Amino acid sequence: FACLWLPMVFASIDAYDAGRSIEKTLLYLRFGLSTVVLVYVLRDARLLAALRAVVMLFAGLLIADSCLQIVTGNNILGFPYTSGQLRGVFYPKYRLGVILAIFTPLILDEVIQRSRGEQTSGHWFGPKVAWWLVFLPVPLIIALTLHRNSWMMFGFACAAYVLFRFLEHRWRPRVGVWLGM
Repeated sequence: FACLWLPMVFASIDAYDAGRSIEKTLLYLRFGLSTVVLVYVLRDARLLAALRAVVMLFAGLLIADSCLQIVTGNNILGFPYTSGQLRGVFYPKYRLGVILAIFTPLILDEVIQRSRGEQTSGHWFGPKVAWWLVFLPVPLIIALTLHRNSWMMFGFACAAYVLFRFLEHRWRPRVGVWLGM
């Protein structure tokens, strides 16, 4: 929720139509409660694994569709790549960058976990490196959407993810000591 809502707040500050932007930003507060419910439900490992699989499949579809649109000029539904703004399956709306930016922490986490696997070949290019190639198109596609909110959301999502992982690794041993674990 924070990866979606906070960039909207920051983008509203210097928006062309600030009143409309602030109104839309305030409307998104209703999704905060759904985030709390989602966090509660996803304590079940099976549900979490299923959600991660669905997110990765959907993100993969969006990435493949976007690459197709860049190369051929049309997406899988036949919509054109117009005015230099990549829109993907969401044509004529500008939702592609926002959706990928929202999924960025989940994609990053999945790539990091998958790339921690054993290196099976003696070459520098193996499964560890290959998993990072999955993430490479995400920032490029977000940049090609030419949508300022998407860029801000992507930057915030990456920064928040890195900060979260840093704090998690830094504080986990201390919390374990405090709790007698």
